[in-house]
Amino acid sequence: MGSVIKCVVYYKENFWRKKVLRKFGCLTVDDTKPDGTVPAIMGFILASKCRELSGLTKEERLKRICEIFSKVLGTDEALHPVHYEEKNWCEEEYSGGCYATYFPPGILTQYGRVLREPFGRLYFAGTETATEWSGYMEGAVEAGERAAREIMCAMGKLHPGQIWKPEPECLDVPALPFITTFWERNMPSVGGLIKFMGVSTFLFVTTAAGLCHWPRCCSCDMKCDTPNLAPNPSESRSDWDGRRWANGIQAQKHLVKTKTTFSQGSGLLLEET
Repeated sequence: MGSVIKCVVYYKENFWRKKVLRKFGCLTVDDTKPDGTVPAIMGFILASKCRELSGLTKEERLKRICEIFSKVLGTDEALHPVHYEEKNWCEEEYSGGCYATYFPPGILTQYGRVLREPFGRLYFAGTETATEWSGYMEGAVEAGERAAREIMCAMGKLHPGQIWKPEPECLDVPALPFITTFWERNMPSVGGLIKFMGVSTFLFVTTAAGLCHWPRCCSCDMKCDTPNLAPNPSESRSDWDGRRWANGIQAQKHLVKTKTTFSQGSGLLLEET
């Protein structure tokens, strides 16, 4: 389990909105209520920093947090909170941390359903068994309601088709869409990028080697498998013309084949000179 302390610092007014700051970062957000009441900043202390600050008292942690807020926001107003709440999950007796257990890649997608399967009269709930918002309070509520419906189905009070129900959207605080960039949606994994680069390099080297070792032929300087029709420096013009006429049919077939290959394959046209 991870080491996390959730902190909520309350103020008399949301002075940070004067600086047009609604979201400070991925771990610190404006927690003011939707109607503008109860101004607060909510944040998380994670991992090694959490273990470091766990040795301080609650008042000492509040002082450190306010000093950081004051430095980031550039105002001393952050040094004067009206209330403070925190939750140190490392002190939880039965979990010893949060948010949820984690699995290696592929385990949850392939075997996650096993976590939810009843074992005799024993039914499993908990945020780790949720299909949405696993690891959060929303996931815990969803899993609890699903387990309750499974029990009611076993008692004959519900049809099996009624076990799974989509969670209704909150009308008071509607969900906002996640806005992601093109690269965030299509960025490959490290393993995928290495495989892509390896395959691309292999194809490039193979193609280059094939082009370098493809035999050259006639005076058109194209690569093909026809006899060499280029003039020999030791022969006369008349001898070369005779050799050309002797191989005329094969040369004409080569030109037609070359034109067809270029026009259909790469979109280029080879003009006869």
